[in-house]
This record gives sequence, C-alpha cells and structure tokens, in this order.
Amino acid sequence: MEIQQNILGSLLLPLVGLFSLSNFKNWLWQPDVMLMPAWQRWINLTIRVCYRVMMDLSKKRLTMQATSLVYTTLLSLVPLLAVSFSTLKAFGVHNQIDPILADFLTPLGPQGDVIRLRILEFVENINASVLGSMGLLLLFYTVISLIQKIEESFNDIWFVKHNRHFSQKLSQYLSVIVVGPVLIFSAIGLTASIENNAFMQQIMAIEPFGSLIVLTAKMLPYVLVIIAFTFFYMIVPNTHVKWGCAIIGGLISGVIWETTSWFFAAFVAGSVNYVAVYSVFATLIIFMIWLQLNWLIILIGSNITFYCQNVGYLTIDGGAFRLSNRVKERLALIVLVKVGHNAYLTRPPLTMAELVLAINSPAETLGEIVEILCNHNLLAKLDQDGAIPVFIPNRPFDITFVRDVISDVRNAEDSRYHLDDRIVSTSGVKRIFGQIDDAVNDSIGKKTLKDLVLEEIKEQKKNSEAVSKKSL
Repeated sequence: MEIQQNILGSLLLPLVGLFSLSNFKNWLWQPDVMLMPAWQRWINLTIRVCYRVMMDLSKKRLTMQATSLVYTTLLSLVPLLAVSFSTLKAFGVHNQIDPILADFLTPLGPQGDVIRLRILEFVENINASVLGSMGLLLLFYTVISLIQKIEESFNDIWFVKHNRHFSQKLSQYLSVIVVGPVLIFSAIGLTASIENNAFMQQIMAIEPFGSLIVLTAKMLPYVLVIIAFTFFYMIVPNTHVKWGCAIIGGLISGVIWETTSWFFAAFVAGSVNYVAVYSVFATLIIFMIWLQLNWLIILIGSNITFYCQNVGYLTIDGGAFRLSNRVKERLALIVLVKVGHNAYLTRPPLTMAELVLAINSPAETLGEIVEILCNHNLLAKLDQDGAIPVFIPNRPFDITFVRDVISDVRNAEDSRYHLDDRIVSTSGVKRIFGQIDDAVNDSIGKKTLKDLVLEEIKEQKKNSEAVSKKSL
C-alpha cells in the first residue's frame, strides 16, 4: 500500500506544482525541454504546438494564405478536373470522379449537388479540338499556377525562401496532375472491387470478420485522407520533411477534416436565413466558405508538421532561431567539411536538403550560412536545368585557411552596414581584439580546410573499421 502511495505521489506532485500560473509558465517555456521526463516532455511540446498554431491563426497568417488559395482554386478547379478527367478517361476510371466529388461536397447539402453538376458540366464541355493549342497551354498554366501557389504557401510556413526551379516544377507538377489522380482513383476502385468480391462476401458472413471489415470500410475515408495529407506535407515544401512529423500533421488535419464535415453539414442545414438573404449567390458563398475552411485545415496540418520537426521555433514569441556568432562559425565549417568530404572522395555533390539532413539543422538557418559561404566564394551553387541545385567547393581547400572562413562568417554583415568604421572605440578595446586575432592566428593560423576534411575522412574510416571488427 505504501509503495502504491509513493508511486502515485511521485506522479501527482509534479502536476500539483504546475497548478500555479507562474510555475506553469516556467515549466511550459523551460529552455531545455529535453531535460524533462518523457511524459512531461510530450505534454509540454503538445501544449507548445497548440499555442503556436493558435498564435499563427490569431495573426491572420494562415487565414490570409487560405483566402488566397480559395481565389486560385476557384480559377483552377475546372481546368484541374478537366486535366484529371482526361487522364482518368484514358485509363478507364473516369467514372470514379463523380462519387468522389459528391463526397467532397456532401457537407454543402443541396447546394453541393448543384455545384457538382455544374462542375461536371463544365468539365465535359471542355473539348481539346475546340480549345486549340493556346487554349490547352492556358489550361495547363492555370492548373500549374494552383500547385505553385500551394507550394509558395507551404514554403512560407516552413520559412523556405526559394521555390523549385521552373523545369523541376514542370516535371513534378505534371507528374502529380497526370499520375496522381490515376493512382488515387485506381486504389479506390480496387478497394470497391475487393469489397464486392465473392470470396470477400463469404468472409464478411463470418463473425467477427464481417464487423471488422465493415468498421474498416467506415474508417477508410479517414485513412485515405490521412495518407494523402501525409504525402502532401512531405512532397510540397521545398525542403526535407521527416516522415514521422508529416504523419503527425496528416493524422491531426485528416481527423479535423472529416470531423469538420459533419459540423459544416449541420451549419448548412440550419442556414435557411442565409440562403434567403443571398438568394442565387448563396451556393457560391457557401462553397467559398467550405473551400476556405478546407484550405485552412490543410495549412494548419502543415504548420503542425513544421513545429514538430523544428522544436526550436516553439517559443513564446515564435521567433526563428537566433544564432550566436560562435554557432554560425561552427555551422559554416561543418558545411564546408561535408561538401569537401564528397568532393575529395569523388562522390555526388550535396543538395540543400541533403545538407539539412546530414547536419540536422533547420533549413532557414542553414540556408543563411550557405548564402554567406557562396557570397564569399567559398562554395559554388550549381543550378542546372532540370536538376536540383547542388553545392561544390569554389576555391582550393588546401590554400583556404580556417581562420579566413571564421573571419568571413563573423564579419558577414559588416560590409552591409559599415558600423565597425563608424563606431567610436578606445585604444584598450582595439588592443584586446587585436590580441584575440593574434591568438587565433597562433592557434590555427596554418590550418586549412583540406586538413579538416582529411581529418573527417580519417575519423570515418577509423570508425568503420572498428564497427567491422566488432561485427566479426
């Protein structure tokens, strides 16, 4: 009995201590959350993510992006469905588009049926022979502009400054437009055929398999939406997204998506006065509200994915990483060693996503460091048509001194503001900084980047040999 009380007390005491508002704030915004026990860390990070998402919503950041996507969607919806319908028709699965569209518009009630019939009428009236070459180009441009706008919104959430190259966009976007619908609707058709299979019907007659299959069929919309959102969050941002974080974002946004459909359907059913006021415009307005809500849910899921992957942004003000000069210098040398390592071993050059993954640093932070290195001609960015940009050394590493790299990173902003030339200093301060520079030169004055890269190669070789011996 005493042991049980001690265990219960050890679990409840931390919670009781958090009831004080000041204690709760100190606990919630503790600088090093990794020092907490696992269960407290999970609760802490969950509350932080919820807080940051609510703050982003209150600042209208996500809402403005969702509104922009609604406008683009209204312009691109019919062309997008027309392209998808043509592709699906070639594979013989075009009949699946009607029930999927009807399911998406179900929360709109009777207005959903009107919108669905109008959209299908527009899609079927699009004729390639009537449109001509310029019309087809405009059709594809409208569709690609929608996906490009989605990418820009996701990149803004992830603080990614650069979008994909045009040729890269063209190939990837077209593959999504052409191949994506075929795979999705083929999977849905395959699921339906399996359910109607005679052997499957016999299994459904046996309990508890029958109830299990029925439950699986009811959960299938949730599963498909979660899978779709997960891949969406992994592929769309122009950066490396960890699959575990994408699953969390896809799971939460998928559940919210399906749950919101029920509430919105109840809202539409009770909006008789709304329809009476807006008359013929009510259908369009309700459809726009539904699109706004859906895009907002998708962006919230991307926001959750971002915060799950970048815990450093879970601060009370939501600010980006503020790096000290020491961390900047360290990151710069690590980037140069990673790039030089591949160059000396004649391996393929590294992309930004590969650098982010190898160094485990946020893309925004690493992008700033790489930009400094490129501006000082330490790295060169190869941006070939149709290929992801890669980075290679821009000067011989055997004549590039480590002290010069540190100086370039430390003084990166000086040339922009020229504050160092205008600040009134004292002889004592100048002498101290001169002594610091002399100490650095005496310590690492002759050490080059080549020395660092060769040390890294030697260390990796030593570790691999030790692992091989241990396995034997």
